[in-house]
Amino acid sequence: MSPQVTHDTLFDSLLRYHVHNLNASLPYISNGQIHGLNLAPLLEGQNENPYYKGLLLVYDGETILDKAREIVLRKQTGIRESIHVPTLESFLGHLSSQPDDDGVFLYNTVNGTITKVKGELKNHDPHNETDLDQLLQQALPADFLSTNGRIPSYDAGNKTSIAMMVPRLLPQVKTAIIKRTAYGHLGMGKLAEFGPNGLTQELYFEHDPTHRGPYINEQQHIIGVHKEYQPQNNAPPQLKKVSYVYTNSDQSIHYAPRIVYNTPSLPVVPRAGASESFITV
Repeated sequence: MSPQVTHDTLFDSLLRYHVHNLNASLPYISNGQIHGLNLAPLLEGQNENPYYKGLLLVYDGETILDKAREIVLRKQTGIRESIHVPTLESFLGHLSSQPDDDGVFLYNTVNGTITKVKGELKNHDPHNETDLDQLLQQALPADFLSTNGRIPSYDAGNKTSIAMMVPRLLPQVKTAIIKRTAYGHLGMGKLAEFGPNGLTQELYFEHDPTHRGPYINEQQHIIGVHKEYQPQNNAPPQLKKVSYVYTNSDQSIHYAPRIVYNTPSLPVVPRAGASESFITV
């Protein structure tokens, strides 16, 4: 029986969806890089992966639709009919069936309904005079857009800006995005979750044949890196935990703590429930 998609499991459900995105990109990998439709490798911060769809998801309890109508929707005519997708199988199936390259959705975590939004969401706070560039710098770590931090966080696009802003406007609401813009050498975008003070956790894939831990795809030497952050007030979020995501033969998802061999600069505390399998589809 397919598990339920709840507020607590929604990020992991999207992680499963992004693993499917990775699998869809595997046929186009050469020498550790995904190549685009023009056969050139996808470059970090420059190219979008054409082999999967991105998304922006806003979620909380049963009042999410009313809250969105009142506060964050610019064009209310863009709200579509709500669809009942309470299980992982129905949730992922619905996302996979959408034609848009970058869909926007509201998810009610109480009754398991998802609503597509065609109108625009706000990427600014009318009650806060702080400009958007500064808010992005406070909400994102320096390496959010590029692994070495060469792309400043204030260069984040509109979808990331909206994902950062909506939880600031709506109490007890979170957002999640799956980006198509390449992050790192591999050519996959990242999955990221935001709360009222900025980034809370993220997942990205990377090609690393020298890795000494588990792989998300061992044949292609691809690792899944999961990071959790401690939000700060008016400052970039602080890195709290680093784990590796991997799957067993039954395709269940697991988290393993990062083991730092050369430097103690990062904590190695495992994510809660790291020893337990999450879901099987």
